[in-house]
Amino acid sequence: MTQPSRRGTAPVAAEAPAPAGPSPRLTLTRLRVFLAVVDTGAIPAAARSLHVTEMSVRNNLHELESSVGSRPLLAKSAAGLVPTGHGERVAAVARMMLAHATELSSPERLRPVVAFAAGQARWVVDALRESGGLEEVELRVLTEADAGPDTSDGPLTAQSSGQSSGQLTGQLLSGTIDLLVTPMPQAAGQETPVRVDELYRSQLLALVEARRQSVPLEELRSGRVLTVRSAWATSMLQAAARVEGIGALAVDTASPDPYALVVLAEAGMGTAVLPADIAALVADGPVTRSWAPVLHRGTVLETPVCLLTRRDVSRRVERVRTSLRLAAAARRGARPAAVGAAASASPP
Repeated sequence: MTQPSRRGTAPVAAEAPAPAGPSPRLTLTRLRVFLAVVDTGAIPAAARSLHVTEMSVRNNLHELESSVGSRPLLAKSAAGLVPTGHGERVAAVARMMLAHATELSSPERLRPVVAFAAGQARWVVDALRESGGLEEVELRVLTEADAGPDTSDGPLTAQSSGQSSGQLTGQLLSGTIDLLVTPMPQAAGQETPVRVDELYRSQLLALVEARRQSVPLEELRSGRVLTVRSAWATSMLQAAARVEGIGALAVDTASPDPYALVVLAEAGMGTAVLPADIAALVADGPVTRSWAPVLHRGTVLETPVCLLTRRDVSRRVERVRTSLRLAAAARRGARPAAVGAAASASPP
């Protein structure tokens, strides 16, 4: 379409409207500034962590807010600045965008990072080796600092009996890790960018003198319970004991070595109680005793071991996720060599 000419001038073509697209004010720098405020809860603290002025932080927040809907991203609270509902959604997307940017700028990070606790090491490595994907990933064993503190207070609920996974989920969303294998009784909500697949269920097993099908929790009240420092295992035992009204159990988590716990149990120093995937690592240890699942009101104490990934992942990460899920489906129902028949639902 052309505009009519005036006074003999040549017709001028009308300008087409500019195509819609991302705002030029939406930059990775502004996303980093916003996340720094979210993580620190204060503009001065965010400015110090980024080595910029407070005015720079405020300006970047203002520009970002204008470019993502002109709605407040942060609100004041007693604890400092916290993200609004809109801010939480922007923060989740921002973490994924920054993670992808880091991956593109770091060739060595093209291999997906698979993180797992020591108890899941054998399962993860075997599953990746059988699928042919072991050389395509970077393996990382989680530490206690990654998993969060060991807690044993509160009622027997999915949330209280599970491993504290807030720090781990944060590492997943930030791109520090790509796939996370961890005990996680409480699944993440659909509104989060985290996808959860249950791989198998890990039971709590007790090392007892005679080959038995199970061990009632009440039998553990009269002696010392020897176990590794595992948030979900310890808290689940204590919470179940409170529900049954038998009081707090004498749980000793001083030794991080499951082999040492087996030796102590064999020497009569207490009863070793371990998650089934850790018991599988020391399956050759027991000589005069055998493993049996711990029962709470007729039900085996157990927790699902899940695979967590971001919802928006690369094809390479998706291939690893598929390999682990297929391995879990194929081997579900297998059991550690030295575990009693009643533990058939424990991990391979």
